[in-house]
Amino acid sequence: MPTLNVLRGEDLIDAGAIIVRYFGGTLLGVGGLVRAYTKATQNAIENAKKANALVLFEVKTHWEIKVPYPLLGKIEHLIKSCEVFISKKDFLNDCVLLSLESTEVNKETLCKFLKEFNL
Repeated sequence: MPTLNVLRGEDLIDAGAIIVRYFGGTLLGVGGLVRAYTKATQNAIENAKKANALVLFEVKTHWEIKVPYPLLGKIEHLIKSCEVFISKKDFLNDCVLLSLESTEVNKETLCKFLKEFNL
């Protein structure tokens, strides 16, 4: 519970901590163990922050666009420059159906550019 409480207090999502206890004795007592587990978890989180190992949670939206074959290279370059992720490509007879994933802000930015191509 002490470890879980520290994780909850940091508002971490999809995170866990594993603490290995090498000595099974009771020299620290219950309070000492709680403090040791809490401190170990706090240290691990601080080290992860310093190493930029924690990723900020962002809500992403999934959407699709149809791109004519002649424009595919240009549109893919534009998609990457807007920080939009292509999760799937379906090659159809007359176009390519791109499944995209991005934040709402990046989607709006890309859509502004796509209007130039009538997409």
